[in-house]
Amino acid sequence: MFKFAIKVLLIISLLPLFSTQATLITDTSQLTDDHYVTYEGIDFAWVSPVNVEFWPGTNILYAPDLHDGWDFATSEELALFRSNFSLSDFRFEISPGIYRYKHAVQFWNSFFTDVRICSDVDDSCEEQNVQNLIDGEIRSSWTTDSNIEILPGLFFTIDAIDMESAHFETIYIRRNAQPVPEPATLLIFALGIFALALRVRITK
Repeated sequence: MFKFAIKVLLIISLLPLFSTQATLITDTSQLTDDHYVTYEGIDFAWVSPVNVEFWPGTNILYAPDLHDGWDFATSEELALFRSNFSLSDFRFEISPGIYRYKHAVQFWNSFFTDVRICSDVDDSCEEQNVQNLIDGEIRSSWTTDSNIEILPGLFFTIDAIDMESAHFETIYIRRNAQPVPEPATLLIFALGIFALALRVRITK
């Protein structure tokens, strides 16, 4: 009975954390190339500062298929990401010494809004997440912790969180088909070949 009472008190103490309005964006049309980088027909989005589905008391990290066309990256695709991107591909300076990062956190997280976990107390941000990307400490598929649902859509993790998975940044990908040339482009190309062939024939 005592253990049950402790769990109830712990859950109640965490309820104020859920009062914050969810930031999840479900409108796929808002997910533009301002939120991801592209290489060889693959879009790579930095979607979370952790790699667990349920972050105790606050966040839910949703699967990539929440938005059409997005998927978990394979190990080969993550290797491609590590080989071709660095922090400079994600970082931009908004004022001297103040940086923001290209990411899509708000499209797959119920609470987190940035790749850095920020504190409401002193407005500071955890730069360890940035260092994780620099070090190539990224994953795509995440682990599912044991949890209970205390309110519809609100979860609390009972077991200890997998700290190793929490340490990794999460990347989702979208595989794009190679662009098909427009009919007008093909027509211009064909006319150019025809003109070249005609010129060769006249000179002969």
